[in-house]
Amino acid sequence: MSSDAELLARYVPFLQYDSLEAYPADSVGVMTDCVPAGHPRGNTLNRLWGSTLAAAEPAAGQLKLEPGLLRANRYGNDEGPKVRAGDHLDAVGKRYVEDAREMHARAGYADQVYGYANRNQPSALWLQYWLFYYYNDKALLGSGRHEGDWELVQIKIGAGEQPVTVTYSQHTSGELCDWDDVEKQDGAPIVYVARGSHACYFRPGIYPQAPIVPDINDNEGPRVQANLNLIGDDHPDWVAWPGRWGSTRHWRILRFLGADSPPGPAQHGAWEDPHRFHLEAHESQRLVPMAGTEVARPAQPVITAGREGDHAVVSYRLPRPGPAEPKAERILLSLDGHKDGLPPATYSYPARTGGEEIVLPLELEDRAYTVRAAAAAKNGITSPAASVELAAAAN
Repeated sequence: MSSDAELLARYVPFLQYDSLEAYPADSVGVMTDCVPAGHPRGNTLNRLWGSTLAAAEPAAGQLKLEPGLLRANRYGNDEGPKVRAGDHLDAVGKRYVEDAREMHARAGYADQVYGYANRNQPSALWLQYWLFYYYNDKALLGSGRHEGDWELVQIKIGAGEQPVTVTYSQHTSGELCDWDDVEKQDGAPIVYVARGSHACYFRPGIYPQAPIVPDINDNEGPRVQANLNLIGDDHPDWVAWPGRWGSTRHWRILRFLGADSPPGPAQHGAWEDPHRFHLEAHESQRLVPMAGTEVARPAQPVITAGREGDHAVVSYRLPRPGPAEPKAERILLSLDGHKDGLPPATYSYPARTGGEEIVLPLELEDRAYTVRAAAAAKNGITSPAASVELAAAAN
């Protein structure tokens, strides 16, 4: 008979990213340990109304912010400050793309997943894989964004240690599928991670059913099987911390457009009752293929790219929309360094009818890059991504 740890290791999911995805699933330490440029104290742990309890590089009298500081009742040890409602982490730099890339590049932070053998129901074993993302950039269109993001993949194990059914988290709900119908690699499930929102899907494509704007995965980004970290009800301590993994609060007037930064795994209903989470999920959705004709997409932009010092300069032109093509409202521009092991740096800008030239913020290294661009309609549907190569700097 296999141990819980062995079963968790056997089915670690493969994460298939979109080509424009800037935030991969990483260690929780990317949030607690980050020291953004221009912020020498780094990310912070704050009370609801702004007082700072801890910082990644603490001042005198402050606690050091690290995952081990976060606990259920008191910070650090039994004599530490009490945990209070409203406590939250704050990504102080607000340069989310650059900070997430910098943390991803550090040894031990990149491509992590947290595995929990959930036996909270009698005679039932659910293998849960909790995924943390530095930032949720829902469709890169300015709505639904929030610091920190937790997603879940869970597998029910039946007789003979065989998987029976699977549930993937999607926004405030989930999607279910029989194990036999799940796409797999090396016996483990493949999860198609929606661009920006990180909702988990069983197939790539465009999902107009998603809230606010559609979810998209073009199946052209990297596919990664993350490193497994075992967690439980009482280990490590941060699992039971009730605070929020970011400082974002939803918009008070138009609440349907906003989202709070989320709490950690043990604060989600699926942790306590995975079976109920599964029962409340919907059946695997019908998808719209990326090349399909069932949804109107903007025309693909035409782009060129060059270097200006240590920055990329991208020029784009938007073709005149055809009769069935919606007008582009935003342009998504992405820099993907060759063999740098980092996610693309993706940015969103208002689309100009005649096109324009944009200097991207990322400081380039002496390597080649792939530059991608996609036009986004008002409803969030994006064009196919155009791409050009940007050569390494001449010596």
